[in-house]
Amino acid sequence: MVSNMDFEMLINRQKELYPFLNTTAEYSFDVTNEFEHMLLDSASATQVQRENEEYMDCIILDVKQGVELNDDKFILTRLKDELKIGEVLKWKKFDWLVVSEETNVDNSHNHHRLKQCNGKIKFTNKKGSIVEVPASMYNKVFYTEGTNHLARMIVPDGLMQFYVADNDDTRDIVRGTRIIVKGEIFDITYIDRITQPNLIMITGKETTSRASDDIENELAESIYSDGIVGNDYIYVGSTTKFETINPALFELSNENAIIREVGPNYVIVEGLVEGTVYINATSNPYSYRREILIKSVNFD
Repeated sequence: MVSNMDFEMLINRQKELYPFLNTTAEYSFDVTNEFEHMLLDSASATQVQRENEEYMDCIILDVKQGVELNDDKFILTRLKDELKIGEVLKWKKFDWLVVSEETNVDNSHNHHRLKQCNGKIKFTNKKGSIVEVPASMYNKVFYTEGTNHLARMIVPDGLMQFYVADNDDTRDIVRGTRIIVKGEIFDITYIDRITQPNLIMITGKETTSRASDDIENELAESIYSDGIVGNDYIYVGSTTKFETINPALFELSNENAIIREVGPNYVIVEGLVEGTVYINATSNPYSYRREILIKSVNFD
């Protein structure tokens, strides 16, 4: 424990070294002010900008993987700042995603882990709005725990993992969503919302482009373009499932197909004769319509 005189000396010195830090608070000797002492005495003291655009004093430390550095960072903050998993911070011109909370024995400060957002993903949400969110992206084939630590993993080719904050927009990312990152197109094949609250971990598999993809602006064809998720075709005599995000009432435009099963937000349709049919779904206040081609199986 240090004296009030020690604190005063530290404050005056740190005001010269780190004029951006908030050093105007009154100090008393309790466990929370141990972190104020750490903040004032650390060469790693800095500030980050939060989503509300306010600046927050903190200490940012490197993460070690054995004896080597990892690309992640640890961030130490005041308890009252209430930093949350899933929050995106700005530091040194980059976005950083809070991905986990570390155990802190003395309870004098918050201790979280950050991943750098090395890009953004763009997609269309179910309301038809284009959304762009920061993401931390990692190649699942060439595995890395940092720029100095590289190793190979035996996994299927062309897999990419994305970490994004869990919010109203990112919850519209579902299996089958397609995204474009730096000219590469990925089909979303797995979504994990369970492992870490407030964080979504997404796996994408490399795929080919479609004529309707906007490669230049990195906006793939949306499964929500007509509000109904499913194939663009049905074979005669086979069934296909179509889904909406919200509960809806379904109907078909003609007798080229028939509804075999219906649920709150899905319908199973069987193709009867070659041609086209429209699936209409009403989900107040939205109405969706999707054109489906019915074709015969070609065994040639």
